[in-house]
Amino acid sequence: MLATKSYPITRIDKGQRLELEDIVTREYSLELCIGKKPFARLLCSPDSLPVLITGYLFGEGIINGVEDILSLELDEQAGCAYLRLSAEAEKRALTDSVKTLTTGLGPQKSLIYALERLPGGKSGASNLTLKADLILSRAADFQSRSELFAATGGVHSCSLCDQSGVIYFYEDIGRHNVFDKLIGRGLSDNIDFSKTFIVTSGRIPGYMVLKAARAGISVIVSRAAVTDAAICLAKEANITLCGFARGERLNIYTGAERII
Repeated sequence: MLATKSYPITRIDKGQRLELEDIVTREYSLELCIGKKPFARLLCSPDSLPVLITGYLFGEGIINGVEDILSLELDEQAGCAYLRLSAEAEKRALTDSVKTLTTGLGPQKSLIYALERLPGGKSGASNLTLKADLILSRAADFQSRSELFAATGGVHSCSLCDQSGVIYFYEDIGRHNVFDKLIGRGLSDNIDFSKTFIVTSGRIPGYMVLKAARAGISVIVSRAAVTDAAICLAKEANITLCGFARGERLNIYTGAERII
């Protein structure tokens, strides 16, 4: 399914009235079902849906790996994904009521409680160190990769990187969705997340730190701002949190020892 759609618009430019076509990003509603029973609804861009679902289930603590997904059937026209999960994963999924995740809201759970549910309580045990110049180079790389943003101005971008380069790059209307897509793809490819870091275009709230912590990612970089909840959780989870990575500038809010 295409991630964009063209619409006729009227544009006022320097006093002139123009009739033309504009490309906008599509917003897609995807309902996740265990068998026939709905348990979550994601508002997202309509592409890379299997990895989005995998990453979402992992980030929510429903699955511990791709082996917990026994089958996944997508009906894109109906906006439904039908899942069969392992017995333990299904039990975890169905203990929560149905949630709608909008493009601006994350999982409605206690952040501290969710952090305590992680294996060992904390995730940032990685000894990964990164040069500041490398991080800024990956952040600048967004400009050339963000084709959907260039066309629509309506999506967030996110990349999973290591010392060698960019491993994956995704765009989506939801900043939490691009996190989920990266993590879902990494799980499917059996990536060692402890050797990677994430660079994203959007603001970093607390729940996105939780997603990284569960995957074992110890460095998160944003071209935008971070919230106080993100800083608090990053300290608790021993995660390096960076914001405003633009040009030659980088703010390091937690875990500065990893950046050289």
